[in-house]
Amino acid sequence: MNLFSGFQKIREIWLRRQKSCGLVLMFHKVDDDKATWIDKNTSITLTNFKKLIIKFKDKGYQYAEILEIEMQKNLNSKKVIITFDDGTSDLYSNVFPFLCEHNIPFTVFIVSDYLDEPGFLSREQLIKLSE
Repeated sequence: MNLFSGFQKIREIWLRRQKSCGLVLMFHKVDDDKATWIDKNTSITLTNFKKLIIKFKDKGYQYAEILEIEMQKNLNSKKVIITFDDGTSDLYSNVFPFLCEHNIPFTVFIVSDYLDEPGFLSREQLIKLSE
């Protein structure tokens, strides 16, 4: 399955279950250096990211794995799924420690051609994320 067809499948399932699946939050960059942002609509500072995640938690939302969409596993409007696109290095250095500390699952959609390139995840980092 290529990345597009995988994304399309998730989108189709999401649309069918939209009323009961909760929220999907998608980010490209989580970095305080706004000069590194490619798209300001999908980027956020680390401080604001942490505030957002805690705010959802405080309001009674639970964080879910993306596979729960397809499995229909206990999904409701109080679930949040977090995704990151492209696999930029800020995910590993900025976000990963925070999400681990709070035991929050997340999904990363990487571009394999970007692995080991400056500003993107290394293969070793990707292995650690997957563990």
